[in-house]
Amino acid sequence: MSAAELTAVSTEPAPWAPSDIPLLDAVADLLGETEAPPPPGEFVADHARRQRGWVYGHVVIDEAQELSEMQWQMVLRRCPSRSVTAVGDIDQTEAAHRHTTWAQAVRAAFGQRWTAAEPTICYRTPREVMDLTGPVLKRAGSHNSPPRAVRSCGIDPWVRTVAPAELATTAARAVRQLQQRWHGGTVGVIAPADRIAELHAVLGDVPVLTAVQAKGLEWDAALLVDPQGIAAGPRGWNGLYVALTRCTQELGQLILA
Repeated sequence: MSAAELTAVSTEPAPWAPSDIPLLDAVADLLGETEAPPPPGEFVADHARRQRGWVYGHVVIDEAQELSEMQWQMVLRRCPSRSVTAVGDIDQTEAAHRHTTWAQAVRAAFGQRWTAAEPTICYRTPREVMDLTGPVLKRAGSHNSPPRAVRSCGIDPWVRTVAPAELATTAARAVRQLQQRWHGGTVGVIAPADRIAELHAVLGDVPVLTAVQAKGLEWDAALLVDPQGIAAGPRGWNGLYVALTRCTQELGQLILA
């Protein structure tokens, strides 16, 4: 037996990936399943999840921009009426597909039988920060205009240039200053994946996340460390757009010299 064969049979198999699930679902649908008797006292939601033949009259999907074409087929198998409300921000997609419009995202599932309703108001991110997002979305290839912020916080986003060797200590000092200004509030740090460990070592229990991990979160103040590195990451300028819009009050950025 060769070394490659020994490795193949002795190495732990890779875990299931999210993209495997719709493929398994499609195979199960083709093969069919034998219905097992329901466990006693089973909740309706568990019963529906266990039975492949269970369908819904209407489905609501959050973060719908993440669905691939195969995942949309999973939805339609459970909602043959195709009555779906899908909610999401196409510019915050983290999945591998690169849809830049909802037409691209839903075309395979719905063709032309869908209607878009575009929210234009931003309640979380202040106007001073949202003003930064237009050029970023343009670089991301977006066809959308940034939402209009309904409020101003009166705090202009700030930028500091720092040498790479001083990045961690400067970030720690900036976080302490933010914590003092927002005492009793929340502060988070967003950085490229290759800088997370270095920042964790000096920031203790302060959240230090990548742009993908930070999606959906919010803090009173957010510090972006090496935004150029965030834009160069897997989600590119879309990731930077997510990172920019995590604060409700103050945004700071540390740029490498």
